[in-house]
Amino acid sequence: MKKVLFGLVKWSFFVGGLATWIYFLSLQEHPNPPKSNLPEMMTYEVKKRSFAVNVETTGELEAAQSTLIASAVRGDLGKIIYLIADGTSVPANKLLVKLDATPFEETIEDLEQQVKEQESKILGLKHKLAWDISAAEHDQKMATLEEDTAHLEIKKIIEGDGPLEKARLQGLVQKAAIKYEEMQGYANDLESLEQQGFLNPSEKRQAEKKLNEEKEAYENARMQYESYVNHVLPMQIMKAEAALKRARSTAEEAARSTAYNIQTTQFTLAQAEQQLTHLHESLENARKELKHTEILSPYEGMVVHREDFRQGQRRKPRVGDNVLKNQPIMDLPDLNSMLVKTRIREIDLHKVSIGKQATISIDSYPNLFFSGKVHAIGVLALTDITKMGDEKYFDVTIALDKNDSRLRPGMTAHVTIHSDQIDNALTIPIYALFEMEKQHYCYLSSEDEYLCHPISVGKANQQWVEILDGLKENDVICLSEPPSYTKTEEPL
Repeated sequence: MKKVLFGLVKWSFFVGGLATWIYFLSLQEHPNPPKSNLPEMMTYEVKKRSFAVNVETTGELEAAQSTLIASAVRGDLGKIIYLIADGTSVPANKLLVKLDATPFEETIEDLEQQVKEQESKILGLKHKLAWDISAAEHDQKMATLEEDTAHLEIKKIIEGDGPLEKARLQGLVQKAAIKYEEMQGYANDLESLEQQGFLNPSEKRQAEKKLNEEKEAYENARMQYESYVNHVLPMQIMKAEAALKRARSTAEEAARSTAYNIQTTQFTLAQAEQQLTHLHESLENARKELKHTEILSPYEGMVVHREDFRQGQRRKPRVGDNVLKNQPIMDLPDLNSMLVKTRIREIDLHKVSIGKQATISIDSYPNLFFSGKVHAIGVLALTDITKMGDEKYFDVTIALDKNDSRLRPGMTAHVTIHSDQIDNALTIPIYALFEMEKQHYCYLSSEDEYLCHPISVGKANQQWVEILDGLKENDVICLSEPPSYTKTEEPL
């Protein structure tokens, strides 16, 4: 038969408590009268009493509100040159940590110089863009003028100089033809006179010479006219049309060239402006990081340096350390509202609920007690890896009703959670309760034997357990398991 003490105390507490309660009960009880062949046992007379059902545990004080103070500077550029002392009470906006600002001041100076240079570059590009646009407009006007001139030249040849020259040459042909015809008639007349014998030979020779001259003049005029109409005028028109094409091509090439120049300048300007934007952003970030070199307290609280791995060892920060971004430096708890963080065993979970009253004592002030309430209960069962066995625990948070300026985070707090109050109930000592096959028993002392007697139990604390059925007032029971006994009734 296994004695489990209702699962409420550990072996060490059991041994010490048993000795205490044996002494306490010995003042109330007496050994049972000698029985034949029965060993003498310490006994207890069943009585009614009142007792409190509490859950006792130990935890640590924490601030209800606490801010983690860490470096906001990128990388490992944050070198501590000032650190407020651990445990210092500070008001709001008090300097807590100062990091070396030199790298950030140098970065800001360099970026400001780059910004000035980039702004000058952008100004030059804007002037160049304006010049390119002006040159493009001028080139476009000149190309348009050349194209219009070529158009006019074609129109002049086709509608002006061409017809005039053609008419002039045509007039010359007509005049030469008339003269040639007249001279041809005169020659015919001379030939008639010659046949009649009236013509002077010299006159005939002169007339033939003149006729040949007029004929040649006519042929020349006709050939000149035909050459102009068939060759010269078309060639002039083709040359004018070629000049128009050249003007158009030149205009298009100029437009493409100036457009390319403008687009190139615009692209370069856009890149420069984008780079300037990035420089401004970098400068703004550098200025923010410079501000981050001074860390101020967000509210009134007490400085608690945070232990962390620093240069290969776990320790608190100190001046000269390089801290990484977001690496904890200290905590700043608000001491105006305190909590107790503790845990309870899984078997005690049914005794605890939100709002249960609690009494808290602090090791640092043994005679100081505080009241509080259960504020939160963890939802996950946890295992304590530092202890043997597989016993589970649940985190519990106790909120103190009132604050005290003497309380500090990290202080050890002993908590008594007041689960229930049992009044005027039939009770027996917890050490007199035994369990076998999930049935509770006690050892009832009769006239000449010890009886293993089944009982039904109710609520219990570390000393007493409530009896619901199986015993009556003034029954006498053993405080420990007798060497021999008799089993009685069936299980309840």
